[in-house]
Amino acid sequence: MRKPLDKTLRGKLEKTVEKARDTVEIAVTEALTRLGIGDGNAPNYLSEVERKLRTRLRAHGRQLGDVLNRDTGKQETELLVNEMAYEHWHRMLFARFLEQSDLLMYDQNTHVSLDECFESLTLIQTGKTKPRPIILVDSPDSEYWKRLIDFVTGELSEGGFISSNDLSLLIRVNSIEQAADEILQFYRIYHSIRYVGDKTIIRLNLPLSSEDIDKLNKKYSGILRSGKIESTDPLPVEQKREELLDLPRLVMDFNRHDFGIFHEMLHFLNKLGTS
Repeated sequence: MRKPLDKTLRGKLEKTVEKARDTVEIAVTEALTRLGIGDGNAPNYLSEVERKLRTRLRAHGRQLGDVLNRDTGKQETELLVNEMAYEHWHRMLFARFLEQSDLLMYDQNTHVSLDECFESLTLIQTGKTKPRPIILVDSPDSEYWKRLIDFVTGELSEGGFISSNDLSLLIRVNSIEQAADEILQFYRIYHSIRYVGDKTIIRLNLPLSSEDIDKLNKKYSGILRSGKIESTDPLPVEQKREELLDLPRLVMDFNRHDFGIFHEMLHFLNKLGTS
């Protein structure tokens, strides 16, 4: 079981959170200042879109209680800054929670660029971040993500720019319920990964039988530099740090190159013991 943070670490975390809140407030203040939210007249350099945004933000500020001086046109911004800073700070903390919990998801209504989506794929594809399900949610009448996957398959995979196994990193569904099922399935047996020297440790929510481990070795021995996939007790460094000692685990000499196949192996692993 994970232990709660000790008093010193809790204090450091609290200070970090407070500092993040202050940083966001400074950024919001600077953004609103550039838009001239508190000024009587809009700055000349604003575009038409920015002018419309300025009008909406000033109106919202007044709804919050920021006072407009009708003689000068100047307006207070304190309440607007507080709301926007809190909103962005809260989103940042929640995004961090999702990232740490491996629950990041993309749907066609999310304000995220394709660059950011491909960046997440690349980080997993190259092993720069730990495995997680990347779930692309299309509404039942949409093929937005299907067309992207078709492009990746036709142009990148068949063109030899990426391995066909890398396609296993993408999961496309048509409902939130399906997305939830995929998340639960991804963590049915797999729990987390840990590197210890040359060894790769896979922590499990459920133990695997020797027969299931044999199946893994027969199917995925090609991604090992040496040896085979084996059951193991927590390694000394894990014991020293008391890292999830109650979980069963596997150890292997993974080549740390074929992450697409490794991700595919996790999908296979999560289906073991179901027949």
